[in-house]
Amino acid sequence: MDPDAQTVNIYADYHSHPAITGFSPEDLQARTQRYDFRLMFNPVCEVRLYDFQERTVFFLEDGQFVPVKRITDDLRGQ
Repeated sequence: MDPDAQTVNIYADYHSHPAITGFSPEDLQARTQRYDFRLMFNPVCEVRLYDFQERTVFFLEDGQFVPVKRITDDLRGQ
C-alpha cells in the first residue's frame, strides 16, 4: 500500500478491454464508478472516455473527444 495515496486525488480510471470495443454495461453503472472519468483502450486501438458527471461517452477522433452516447438512468443503474 502506498502511504501517500490518501493525499492524492484520483480523477480517472484507466483500463483496457481485451475482447470488446465498447464499454460494458457494468462499466456504466453508478455502483462501479469511483472516479470522475473512465478511460478505455480496446484491441482495435480506439480510445473511449466515459464522463460520469456528464453521463456521456466520448470517442477519441482526430485528437479530440467527440460525444457518441448519452447514458440514461436505466443504463447508469439509478
